[in-house]
Amino acid sequence: MSEPSPRETEADWLATKHTEPNVVVAKLVAFAAGLRFDDVDTPALVWPDPDEVPYVHEALPAAGTAWDSGITLQELPDAWRDALAQVVEDAVPMLALRWWDIAELDFADYRHAEESVRDFVGLARRARTAGEHLYCRTIA
Repeated sequence: MSEPSPRETEADWLATKHTEPNVVVAKLVAFAAGLRFDDVDTPALVWPDPDEVPYVHEALPAAGTAWDSGITLQELPDAWRDALAQVVEDAVPMLALRWWDIAELDFADYRHAEESVRDFVGLARRARTAGEHLYCRTIA
């Protein structure tokens, strides 16, 4: 039996590609908050549980562990949610332009970057209004 999709569980979500949270989303947050990239908090790993299945960065993950799936789930800092939720409409074009220019992400064009920023801002606003956190599921 396959896992239900976020839509089937009525979760609010975005489907994106190549939007790695530790760098790509962190840079969007840094731009939105007016911070240096190095000053942005980092997401917390939720799954695989780092206490149950430690990940040794110097070695390949042990065969037969949860790391084999290539799936991780991270909780994004509430400060990220709040920074994105506070982006005003007039700031979206410049924010999108800055994000479009990062080396780690290849948007089809500027409009794609702008649409993605609006999607992230909207998701962050809905999460903040509902008192919810943001999560990022990454599939390697």
